[in-house]
This record gives sequence, structure tokens and C-alpha cells, in this order.
Amino acid sequence: MATRIALCGPGRCGKDTAADWLAANTSLKYHQSTSQAAAAICFNKLKNKYQYKTPQEAFIDRHKHRKEWADIIWEYNKPDGIRLYRDMIRTNDIINGIRKLNELNACKQSGLIDIAIWVDRPGYFEEGSMSLCVEECDIILPNFEQGDTFPKHYYEKLSNLAKAFGV
Repeated sequence: MATRIALCGPGRCGKDTAADWLAANTSLKYHQSTSQAAAAICFNKLKNKYQYKTPQEAFIDRHKHRKEWADIIWEYNKPDGIRLYRDMIRTNDIINGIRKLNELNACKQSGLIDIAIWVDRPGYFEEGSMSLCVEECDIILPNFEQGDTFPKHYYEKLSNLAKAFGV
């Protein structure tokens, strides 16, 4: 069985980039972020309020409503906090976007994930939808590059991480 990874961190810190690179360059499977997986769930709850016509439209608009999305996902995940992640792990080795500490802990305790990686990018933080912080993850993956060095150095770090995991 492949190593199963949770990529954590605030929005726009580089989780999607990391997940996409790992899927393209290793044996790890990744098809969608938690936000993408949750789009249909949130679309059904928010379509009338925001006049969404498709789940993709809701997905594109998600950054404006992070707290609402987090609350809807939290409700969907009851009673054990991991329903969405259990759904995702059936076709993914990477879960991208866990935002609550109790969800991360439940994923670890249930064996859904083996390791949690915090993607750290200075200046990127999130209020309202996250109760998870860097200290609760097992590994910190720095994503400090900008301009001409991005994403080359970030990809090098991901390559080193993949080698360490043997994937």
C-alpha cells in the first residue's frame, strides 16, 4: 500500500501544486482537493444563496466563503469527522486540505493517512475556516520561493520528500 499523505496549510500556500506534482512524478494517486470534492456538497447547500448554476462555479467562488464551506463540510463529516476524507481515500493517496485538528486526528487514528505535511508559505494565513496549525503536522514543507525560482526549488523539495518516502 502506498504512503497516504495529508497536505495541510492555508489557502494558496501550495498544497494543490504539491499534490499535482506528487501525482505526476510518483506512484501516489491524487485526483482532487477536499475543496473540489466538497464543491458538490457545498453547491447543494449554497446554490440558492449565491445563485450558483454549477458545482464548478461554487468551487471558483470558494475563497470568498471559506467559513461557510468549512461549516458545511464539518456538518457533512459528522458523526466521526472524516466522511469526506473516507470518500476521497478510496481513489487518492493524497488528501489535500484538511482544516480542522479533530479531522486530522481522526484521519490519523482511523488509519486513513500515514503522515501530515504542513505546506508553509510566509504571508499566507487563513481566518475562520482553520483550527489546524503547523505544530499539529508531522513535517513542514517550506514553500518560500517566488519569481524566477518558483516552482523549481519547490519541486526539488518535493522530489527529496518523495525519495524519502520511497514513492
